[in-house]
Amino acid sequence: SEHHADFYAHHLVGLPLIIRMGSDDNNVPPYHLRRMARLVDQLSEDPSFVEVSEIPGEGHWFNGVVDDAIM
Repeated sequence: SEHHADFYAHHLVGLPLIIRMGSDDNNVPPYHLRRMARLVDQLSEDPSFVEVSEIPGEGHWFNGVVDDAIM
């Protein structure tokens, strides 16, 4: 159950949330993060509540992952 986003998404409603990922992440599949964003948006009743920042061609850690202009 640790990978069931629907069990955890309701805890994120109301919190400012940005999901940051590389599109080629092989540690945390981008699908899981996109799914969590969709669930939180749905529970928030706001289709743009969660900000998603997906960097094309990057893996799990990349230059700027936590210290570029977006973050």
